Amino acid sequence: MQLFMAWMSGTSVQIFSIIITVMILFSPIKAIMNVSEVFTPLEKSGKSTIDLTPQKLSYVAINLGAVLFGLYRLSVMGLLPTHSSDWLPFLPPKR
Repeated sequence: MQLFMAWMSGTSVQIFSIIITVMILFSPIKAIMNVSEVFTPLEKSGKSTIDLTPQKLSYVAINLGAVLFGLYRLSVMGLLPTHSSDWLPFLPPKR
């Protein structure tokens, strides 16, 4: 759903596309921070506990991919400081 919303909002710098991009960045970060809470009901099923380490790692990897997509989107919109002229005021902006 977030990919569809990102596609529909475009790459221009507008408040709606910035809000969508921030949502794309913070949702996976929040999900990564709550990995143990997400998998707690699955680990304690029945009398024995199950090791879900590979599933947790894939969950984190997918969410890191979503974070990378959000960073790519910020880069396409021109909101990431990627050139030296973004940091130094005496250099002309790169075209």
